[in-house]
Amino acid sequence: MTVIPFRFVYFFKKRASVNYLLFGKADRHEGNYLLDEIEDRTTVLYSMNDKLGKQVALGFSDCYKAYFSCRGFLRRYVLEVSDCIIEPDYGWGIAAYNDRLVFDSISNNSWREAYHPSYRKYKREKAKAVHLDSVVSINLIPGGEDNYWHFLHDLLGQVALARHTIGGELSFLISRKLSEKRYFKDALAISTSLSDCTWVIRDDCYYRANKAYFLQTMPNSNQQIFQVKELLGIKDSPKEKNRKIFLTRSRKRIRFLHNSEVIESLAVRYGFEILDADGLSLQEQIRLFGETRYLIGIHGAGLTNVMYRQNAPLHLLELLPADYLQPHYFWISKGMGHDYSCLVGSSSYYDTSFHIDPSEFEKKLVDMLNPVSAGEAATLSFPPVVAEQPSTSNAGAHSSGITQESAQAGLAGKGWITRLIPYKTARAIKKYSDPGVLFFSYAPETSLRYIVENYDYVFRFYNMSNVLGPKVVSGFWEQMLSYIKPRKL
Repeated sequence: MTVIPFRFVYFFKKRASVNYLLFGKADRHEGNYLLDEIEDRTTVLYSMNDKLGKQVALGFSDCYKAYFSCRGFLRRYVLEVSDCIIEPDYGWGIAAYNDRLVFDSISNNSWREAYHPSYRKYKREKAKAVHLDSVVSINLIPGGEDNYWHFLHDLLGQVALARHTIGGELSFLISRKLSEKRYFKDALAISTSLSDCTWVIRDDCYYRANKAYFLQTMPNSNQQIFQVKELLGIKDSPKEKNRKIFLTRSRKRIRFLHNSEVIESLAVRYGFEILDADGLSLQEQIRLFGETRYLIGIHGAGLTNVMYRQNAPLHLLELLPADYLQPHYFWISKGMGHDYSCLVGSSSYYDTSFHIDPSEFEKKLVDMLNPVSAGEAATLSFPPVVAEQPSTSNAGAHSSGITQESAQAGLAGKGWITRLIPYKTARAIKKYSDPGVLFFSYAPETSLRYIVENYDYVFRFYNMSNVLGPKVVSGFWEQMLSYIKPRKL
């Protein structure tokens, strides 16, 4: 049997279809951006290996790189398109005047599965499109309607972004499947901000709007999480409540513990309640996790509930399969000021289950319940700053006591050419025009043997602006880039 690689099938469906040939490439320049930002979260300025372990740090970093490599994932925008038709299959926006697809009408989350829609169907239905004055088109990743994480993070994140950017009375275009979900109905019941909006159900018909809005949210953004909490009216948690919850997952779900009986019995021994949140309403989950001080759970949508513990400490212990290391709940926990730890088990078996070492799990439990310092939550630990000691020998030659006057005098002594020629130009002249270059040529990039230790720092795990301030964060980030740029330092 011949196996056709997925990339080939994907390319054929995405780029070699009749619909692609008829529609052509999506237009990147259509519409007006009310907001278009690339998030400048800080680099974590030291390796997280000590906190998370090298395996997890590398896994989280790889996930970050995958986000960033695919169509600018770490980007937030609100795009306004005039006289726009929205098709029902994938939610593409189509400029009515030239029948071109609008590139950013599909957010990055949905991009991979958003193939070109049927051109014949579009031409047939265009004249019968339902007219709207203005509408915000909500796109979720396929299957996202069934996922609690995507509902809170993506859908409510887009609603919050629209309210803060567009304002006024808003209409949202959503799928019928989403409108029938219990957590969507629960959200409308508890939030007047949501119930006051107009929700248009996207059935199998085309909509033509005088003003159509398309949005993309920033993944794991602190600002976004807090805006979603504001939408839902989340109040401060009762600090006297310190429940211990082990969030279990049914064997019918993707990712579950192969040895769940052993692990859960250990958790019970340490005072944890074993709960499955699948059957709980949104109101019940808000109340339950607002009272939770210690939470253990397998990586999955249920861990999004850490956002309901507000202005009270929480420690999350996340259980991860070795082949699926995702940083979502690390980011959210740090953004909320919660403490975070994780334990990596085996790789996933054929049934998507994985195994956790009981002895390692018990060690993590003990560390979780008996932290070294009382202020474990909302504490960011940095390496100690070691004061530089003055050298005892040849102190005058190494003195750093350069005054402003001596610096100006030195500059004046180098003449006017130094002040006029840019430093980069002068450096290039010295670097590549020296006679020595002709004799030595370029230094080879390979040698007989290297002993290499690669420190793969974990990038942008949480926004440090609220701790350091945006100016300092920007400076740190630019300095980090300057380290990497010359020779991938």
